Amino acid sequence: MLKGDNQYGLGKGNNPRSVFVGFNQSNSIMGSSNGYPAVTQAQILDQSRHHKDRIPATNKGVKKPVSFEEIHRMAQDKKFVFEYSQTGNEYNIFLGCQSSFSMMRASLTTKSSINQLIQKIENALKFPGSQRYEKLKEIISSDSYQQITKTGSKDAKAYEWMASCIDKHILGNGKIARSFITDADLALDAFLKCFIFQTDCQRLQCMVHFEENVETYCDFDKAKIRGDIFGTVVGTSRYKGLLDELSYPEFEAKLHYLSSLDYWIRNPRLIEWLKPTSRRERIFKRYGLLSRIRGGWGYKACETNTVECENKIIKEDIYDMTPVPEVIRKVEARVHSQIIIAGTSFVQDDPVQLRNQSEFVGLEGWKRLSTDSKLKKFNGIGLENSDEIAGFTMAPTTFPPTLAPNMTEQQRREMMQQSKKVEVFASASPGVFLVSSTPKAFFVYTKDEKIKCQCNFQEKHQNICLHILAVHNKYPDLKVIQKLENNVKELTSAQIHEIMTSKDSGAKTSRRRAPPETRNRKRKIVEVIDAELSTTNTPAKVLCRFGTSSQVPAVAPISAYNSFRQLENLPQPVRITQQPLHPPTVNALRNYKQAFNIKNNELWFNGHSFHLKLSSKVANAYKRKCAHCNLSIKKQSHPFVFTHLERFEYVIQTTNEVKVGFGERIICVTYACFVTRYPYSDPNCIISEIDDANTFNILQSIYAP
Repeated sequence: MLKGDNQYGLGKGNNPRSVFVGFNQSNSIMGSSNGYPAVTQAQILDQSRHHKDRIPATNKGVKKPVSFEEIHRMAQDKKFVFEYSQTGNEYNIFLGCQSSFSMMRASLTTKSSINQLIQKIENALKFPGSQRYEKLKEIISSDSYQQITKTGSKDAKAYEWMASCIDKHILGNGKIARSFITDADLALDAFLKCFIFQTDCQRLQCMVHFEENVETYCDFDKAKIRGDIFGTVVGTSRYKGLLDELSYPEFEAKLHYLSSLDYWIRNPRLIEWLKPTSRRERIFKRYGLLSRIRGGWGYKACETNTVECENKIIKEDIYDMTPVPEVIRKVEARVHSQIIIAGTSFVQDDPVQLRNQSEFVGLEGWKRLSTDSKLKKFNGIGLENSDEIAGFTMAPTTFPPTLAPNMTEQQRREMMQQSKKVEVFASASPGVFLVSSTPKAFFVYTKDEKIKCQCNFQEKHQNICLHILAVHNKYPDLKVIQKLENNVKELTSAQIHEIMTSKDSGAKTSRRRAPPETRNRKRKIVEVIDAELSTTNTPAKVLCRFGTSSQVPAVAPISAYNSFRQLENLPQPVRITQQPLHPPTVNALRNYKQAFNIKNNELWFNGHSFHLKLSSKVANAYKRKCAHCNLSIKKQSHPFVFTHLERFEYVIQTTNEVKVGFGERIICVTYACFVTRYPYSDPNCIISEIDDANTFNILQSIYAP
């Protein structure tokens, strides 16, 4: 159809009607001398839609081009757009406001406080057997630690650019974040270049995603394997699992043992998935109990559900065709609403609470405060520059009790929170909405004064349902709640009595008699119990050979690792001949021994200097492991390392004979590894072979006052 020279401009004109008329003037349904039969206008339209040279008559359906003039104007205002750049076909835009920056700064902590926590944890690890878990419980139960826990597909280059923007605008002033949690996307490690997420900030990953991966690779006995890995919860206690092991050698020994069990052997895909050394180390470092305690999570599972929920909420009503400035305005509105919710924590305790409940004043007390007093309270929680927000309003946390007379205040709050997690879509018909709930979606009709829902909540003698509440949350201007209240006022006394007393009332309070804490599957864990036999452990004397001090003053000897797995881990040092001692290190060691009355040195204590080097300059660095934590040295995560000449013990595998060697050991540039292993060291003991700026940052980190 319509072959040849396309003389009528099919597909090139803005109006296919002219093509239709022009073609049919010289052709008929019986054909013509050219051999072309007449065509219909529908055929012309269909052909024109698929023609490669087709130029649409309108811009309908075409994505609006990015208006960089408008974005540049927003960036000049510095209200919400602070930076933007272009990399190839990708555009990077950094969004934020001064209030959110100030709250993020307020959540940062000093390096010295992190080092103090690490020191407490390291001391707890030096106790034998299950006493380690008892000491960790004391740390987590302390008032100072409880204050910590009361908190509520791009490429690496884009993340690096964002990290540089965070450094530029957050201005941590030497403070860092306690932990940094992401999903399993390794490109997010680019954020570790940001100052507030560097070395001492604990890098964690979402355990919900990890649990899903375990489920995926398990074909049989999923419940038993899940218990082996994550532990078994009984009441408020958890019997330890693989992720509750407190050292990497213990973790590997446990995994080696589990892999030999019959029901694990039936899951070869899981064993193969856990086989790579890099993955095992990453699981221990980013999901393990020790890392979670250091990161301020205690016994809880670290997760990114809150962030993913926010991401889902922000993306509502944002489509591929939504103009970029409109997306920016939607994100800005969401960020402002979060800041408003934070500000209202002084007058209501839901959905967020103050860490220090003594600062709570209530609604009437807030009205009597002066403006300066209110600003002072805002600054106390890090909420500065609040004048850039349009205004503070009470965030809805419940709905009128007349709509659910048989529900308690707590139940109404829970229903309100649940409704905020449900997606609502506007239909083509005015006042009709589709609410996507589990297990079925329902239509809600709000056009008339009588609000209706397909779930037929009236038949259950209710005045409101979850779906109507979800519509009210998203479209408050419809005044759905007000219409429902008017409907309730029109009820007769007999109808009200039926709602209050009917057996099939869906709004009745639960008759469940179990304690409320048993209702939540994710129970609050207050302790981890080590139920393994102590006979499987090795005496502390054997442990001392492998890099963990057992003679730190005022603490008990370190508990033992599994002996078989521990002896297999060779230190792999670089063998070097004896070097002259370093006088400042000799003096530091002598003073340390005198101060704590230590007579017997650890094997690795000596007067040799410590060298701070680029890991790329150390022989076979990326094939070796840290002498303290026994984790592999990686190029990306370990750009710098310490080296030290010291004695070490190793085992001849064929004869089990213990030998003593001398060589250069490699140690992570962290407080947890370096200072714990060499408590006598000070900055004068270190010879730096890197630039001054990085040297200053590293020494300030591990020797933070």
